[in-house]
Amino acid sequence: MRWARISIQLPSAAVEPAAALLLEIGCSGTEQPSDLNVVGYLPVDDRLEPALGRLNEALATFPALGLAQVRPQVAVTFVEDDNWEEAWKKHFGPVRVGRRLLVIPPWETPAPGEKRLIVRVNPGMAFGTGTHPSTQLCLAALEDAVRPGDCVVDLGTGSGILAIAAAKLGSGTVVAADIDRLALRVARQNLEDNGLLGKVLLVEADSPAAFTRVDVLVANILAHVIRAMAPSIPAALAPRGTFIGAGIAEGQEPEVIQSLTDAGLRVHRVMHQEAWVALVAFRDA
Repeated sequence: MRWARISIQLPSAAVEPAAALLLEIGCSGTEQPSDLNVVGYLPVDDRLEPALGRLNEALATFPALGLAQVRPQVAVTFVEDDNWEEAWKKHFGPVRVGRRLLVIPPWETPAPGEKRLIVRVNPGMAFGTGTHPSTQLCLAALEDAVRPGDCVVDLGTGSGILAIAAAKLGSGTVVAADIDRLALRVARQNLEDNGLLGKVLLVEADSPAAFTRVDVLVANILAHVIRAMAPSIPAALAPRGTFIGAGIAEGQEPEVIQSLTDAGLRVHRVMHQEAWVALVAFRDA
């Protein structure tokens, strides 16, 4: 079978949104050869040209969204590989995160005697593979924030990885929320792979305003989205509740911190990994 290899060059802050676009136009999975490049594959048939048209239209909006200074460039090459749908899996393996978590794809088996908490996520299906620094920052922050019985909301759940981790870390009620129905289907499959279907609630929502008395609210999205939702975060949190915000590129954090502070939250931790930042903030009693 003949495949179109679709390679997009763009700033690191735009890699995850671009990967989402590749999934939306029909790519079975994506790979990230570098911090400035994301790649997806589509079969060469009559659906290819319309799919590339939709991709280019969406990428043209990135400058207005603050994700890139100019429209990202797309390069398409053609490959013959009947086994590509399996071959892309070679790019992914177990990832140790923080002190207690091990993120693995569903086709991997943990080593005998592995003591870390296992989080199974299909890395080709949606945001949140465990390999991106912003996801790892959120996982590490959840390790410190989650207490037994906590109510945790993962807003913009994508693959569901953060909701799954929260459940494995001992939360009581866990909600995985997204407005992308494809993401919710992907999250449902990942929940099933982790034995958590029915234990983690899947909700179609995109705002903290949909929730109340949340002990830990985590949002691994984008800086401008966190700034926009900041005024509604305190009311969603329980007294002394915690907000974890990520998907923030270095240099964007001062404005996000200001928005959270203006909303009445107290930012007490700024976490860095590579070119990414996560913020941990409290609602005082």
